[in-house]
Amino acid sequence: MSKPKDSKQSDTGSTDTAVQRSIFEADLKQLALRLMSMNTSSSHNHVQLSSAECLTVCHLAVESMKTRDICLMLQSPLNVVADIHGQFHDLLRIFDSLGKPPDSKYLFLGDYVDRGKFSLEVIMLLFVQMLMHPNSVFLLRGNHETASVCCRYGFRAEIQQRFSKIQANQVLSGFIRAFHWMPLCAIVDGRIICCHGGLSPSMMLKPFDTNGSRQLNLNALSSQLHRPLEPKRSGLAMDLLWADPNPGSTMVYFSNSNEMKEAKWVHSARRQCSFLFSGAALQQVLRMFRVKLLVRGHQMAQAGFRVSLDRRCITLFSAPGYCGIQTNSGGVLQIIQSSKEAREAGTFFVMKPTKWEQSDLEQLFWTDMTEGPGG
Repeated sequence: MSKPKDSKQSDTGSTDTAVQRSIFEADLKQLALRLMSMNTSSSHNHVQLSSAECLTVCHLAVESMKTRDICLMLQSPLNVVADIHGQFHDLLRIFDSLGKPPDSKYLFLGDYVDRGKFSLEVIMLLFVQMLMHPNSVFLLRGNHETASVCCRYGFRAEIQQRFSKIQANQVLSGFIRAFHWMPLCAIVDGRIICCHGGLSPSMMLKPFDTNGSRQLNLNALSSQLHRPLEPKRSGLAMDLLWADPNPGSTMVYFSNSNEMKEAKWVHSARRQCSFLFSGAALQQVLRMFRVKLLVRGHQMAQAGFRVSLDRRCITLFSAPGYCGIQTNSGGVLQIIQSSKEAREAGTFFVMKPTKWEQSDLEQLFWTDMTEGPGG
């Protein structure tokens, strides 16, 4: 007797869900339109965003990222974008030049916030695009998407300026919670591994296996990184966000063999955390994951990109005129199609910095927060 009633309730529920989904998609589309159509002719223009909109988008972003692995498996064609650092005007330039989702596909390598005063617009637009186009926009975590960093280099101050005290605390907590669920790395076409920072000596230890298969080591990665995650001072997650390639070679003396050898891993004195990894360390990790190349961000590159470690490491930096005081270009790696050649990563799209007046720079950047850990 109750079956028809249950069936009717189910139909009504399905209808309600479809209506809610339609409203939700319309709201996201309108929000994306507001963000994408911001008047960029003036440095004083901000997109008006409510605390409710921010909290809703953060909640939806968490629910979306919960369904994704800690390491994304992606296919080209793909545009790889590195550090943005609140430079919303330049993010819009990238979309204008390379295409908007879903017509163009993007992988972002982190560091969306801090340094620039439009961090809220940057992270909101990217979260909204990820929600609207989950097969076209992929976001990895950077070292600035952590509570210990984003509360020191501008993001918290920006939120405090734009909301009341109670709202600001809620919005900041919402974003930090969302950061906890972001993936940490990606593999493109089975041949390029991408992350924000770099590699970790933890990958030389169990459960990783330097002679094991890609899947074994991906399983090890997942088993060691449990979300929600706020990185500790040292360890695998910290290194994926903070490590850098060693620009030279660091020799150490081994007394048992009475010889000097190059160190694969060296503590990073500049960062005061994590490591510098050598070319030999990079090759070992590349073999473990059966890939040919590392693409990462985290360091400013004058040309927008830098190739190192026997051309097996590409550093991207996508924020031209970094902090308003640098003259660097911003670079994006365009992986057009899969190639079996280790040295053929793709092509580089390069943006020159916009020329702003000095008065504009004060509206665009936290000039008193440029010191610190860099990218």
